[in-house]
Amino acid sequence: MSPQFDASHWACVVMLFVEPTWQGILKSLFALKITSCRFEKSSWRHNIRVKGQHVGVEDFGLGFLPPELELEDAKAILNWNACEEAPRVMGLILEDIFAGHADIGILFLRIRPPFAVLYNTQGDKPRYGHTVVLVTFHDGERWILDMTAAQFGVRCWMRESDYRRLWQNEKDAELDQHRSMRELYEERKEADELYDYVREMVFEDYWLYLWHVEQDSSIHQLVKDAIDVYVDVCNQEQKEKALMKIKSLRETLQTTVEAVTKEFRNSF
Repeated sequence: MSPQFDASHWACVVMLFVEPTWQGILKSLFALKITSCRFEKSSWRHNIRVKGQHVGVEDFGLGFLPPELELEDAKAILNWNACEEAPRVMGLILEDIFAGHADIGILFLRIRPPFAVLYNTQGDKPRYGHTVVLVTFHDGERWILDMTAAQFGVRCWMRESDYRRLWQNEKDAELDQHRSMRELYEERKEADELYDYVREMVFEDYWLYLWHVEQDSSIHQLVKDAIDVYVDVCNQEQKEKALMKIKSLRETLQTTVEAVTKEFRNSF
């Protein structure tokens, strides 16, 4: 880990800010209209099978999920097939968060998860290709940041060795592919214009919020304050106030993405 922050701090950064921020952003980008879903079991795992249609780039943000879905099931469906988009959109914020503490890059690997989302007639398979962020701290420790972990029922922040031990075998590891963040940004895919614009705008508003609203603070300070208050203070009002600062930042970024996505739709 980094000399300045211990493992619990980084876990809180991910759980209080990074992962929920991505989930909020994802809702504003969701481009699937799901009409039904059911649970089923294959030879390898339990799955949730969904039926629906992709609404296309001109309707990003107009997706639909059945309202009766449980929260974790809805989260799994929202994250289906979004593992490349997560670091593409969150990349500049991640670079800022880990700057001076760790190097980050993109890792494409094969995993054997305990759960999967199957879309329409898609068949299940023993392993899936998956994209995560590999975080290499300056002391050599390596962690996996998996912002779309919900689609496979795995954890979003784990030591690389534990992640591989649980969800991969040695032969699968031979097929790993590494890329830099810059290489990810430069790849051209559907809706890239939107993803690139969202990445720039959420980073701009992230920086402005910390600089203007929080008086030139950092996400690390907000998290540290929240942890300190939560551990040391019995006053519930102060605890909620400390956590509310992080929540307000998350909501600000979600509002940014909603506005950008609406602007993108109106351009068609």
